[in-house]
Amino acid sequence: MFDPQLARSVRHNFGFRNVRSTAALAAPWFVGAALGLDVLNTFYVGDEPLLVARLTVSRGGGLDGLALRDLGARTRVLAISRVPHQAYLEHPPRRGTRLMAGDQALPESAPTRNCSRVLRRDRPAPQGDNGDRRQAAPAPAARRLLPPGPPPLPPGATE
Repeated sequence: MFDPQLARSVRHNFGFRNVRSTAALAAPWFVGAALGLDVLNTFYVGDEPLLVARLTVSRGGGLDGLALRDLGARTRVLAISRVPHQAYLEHPPRRGTRLMAGDQALPESAPTRNCSRVLRRDRPAPQGDNGDRRQAAPAPAARRLLPPGPPPLPPGATE
């Protein structure tokens, strides 16, 4: 349904439980992509949109060394592809698991404030006034490192 009001009317008048406008279906994907995430899937739980995306942890960023339990209750990491052996997928990671620079995490979250909070937290912290240069936050496109498909094998591994 293109019109959200029409979708509500169809849901109410015909007794359908899951009627969504095309805008409501596209919105989580669009917001996630606009935030710089490599969006893998979007779905609804009740009326709340959720997305699963691929995020590469930035060296020196706020996620580097962070335990998953410290991400917050509304963000869950489904799996982590560890550096340097990205063929290894840690699934499901425990709440005490710590993210490391270069890890590729698959967070599940609402596409608005939760995703932007996680992305802001991953920006490298500016260095102090001791002569060090300030580091700029990486461009969102830099987070998209894995091509679609299976992860590459580590050096020396065979299929």
